[in-house]
Amino acid sequence: MSSKFIRIALSLALTGMALGGTEPVAAAGPSAADEPNLLNIYNWSDYIADDTIQNFEKETGIKVNYDNYDSN
Repeated sequence: MSSKFIRIALSLALTGMALGGTEPVAAAGPSAADEPNLLNIYNWSDYIADDTIQNFEKETGIKVNYDNYDSN
């Protein structure tokens, strides 16, 4: 289950980057290379294993900001 989540999260992150457009954008602040890799996930509770995020961060070097919905 956890490796499946990692593949899905990476696919979503890469799709989001691919859909970002092809035109260069002037940065107002630090360059993108200076910013940390961060993946924001907002999910229902108990949908992933306890060690999934820790394993994902260790394998990819991408920090995960994980939050759960309060209710349905």
